[in-house]
Order: sequence, then structure tokens, then C-alpha cells
Amino acid sequence: MKKSVKTINRKTINRRKSGFSLVELLMVVAVVGILGAVAIPNFQSFLMKSRRAEAYTQLSEIYRKQMAFYLENKRYGTTFDEIQFQIGGGTVIDTNTIQGDYYTFTLETWDVGGVVSADYQAVATCDLDPGDPLLDIIMVEGGVITQ
Repeated sequence: MKKSVKTINRKTINRRKSGFSLVELLMVVAVVGILGAVAIPNFQSFLMKSRRAEAYTQLSEIYRKQMAFYLENKRYGTTFDEIQFQIGGGTVIDTNTIQGDYYTFTLETWDVGGVVSADYQAVATCDLDPGDPLLDIIMVEGGVITQ
């Protein structure tokens, strides 16, 4: 009894070693494209939320500084210098405006019923989404932060 030996030619071996087929590569590109289409908007949303959280933190600090200033002086501070508010890495535009990394913070006070600096408003403005015609605005007024 003779066993038959099957011969494998070099073309068959080379074809198996040659790599991925075009269909396999197209499938990988399609899957990566779908994952990118889902991941990029989620990442952008995460960035917007983290930048808003930074603005909320800064506005809370302005509120805290204003409350401390009010307890000592029986009025609200009219400038950021007066309440000793600074943003690390921020640029002072004028006494009532500081440019942070993403938001611009402004402070305004006004007299009410003859009382000097009886109320204040701190506003953080930013254009987080250039495709959106509206600005992202967050305010603190009377201790309440609104968007």
C-alpha cells in the first residue's frame, strides 16, 4: 500500500502568506470609521462639560470672595482686584474682566435704593461650539449660578 503524498506548489504557500485581503481591510476601515463617528462627538461633549465645570468653579470662587468682602465692608466688591480674585494663567483685560483659558469672566455691581454696590453679577461667557451661533453664558447672581 502506497500512501499518496499531496504536493503543494509555491503559489499556494505564497498566497496564504501574502497578508490581508482587500475585503478584510475594508471591513477594518469601516469598523474604525464607525467607532470614530461615535467617539469623537462624545469626546467633544466631554470637553465642553469639563470646560463648563471650570467656569462653575471660578464663579463659585467669585461668589465666595464677594461674600467675604461683603461681610467686612457691607457692600460688594466692584472689581476683581478689590475682592482679590485671580485666575491662574488668566489675562486681566481690565479691572472687571479676566480672560481665562476658555471663558471670559466679567464683574458688574450696581447701586440699589441709594446703597452703593448693593448687588452684583458675575458672568462667564465663551463660544465652546463654533458651529452654534449662541454663546455659552453662565451667571452668578445672588448666590445662584444659572446657565
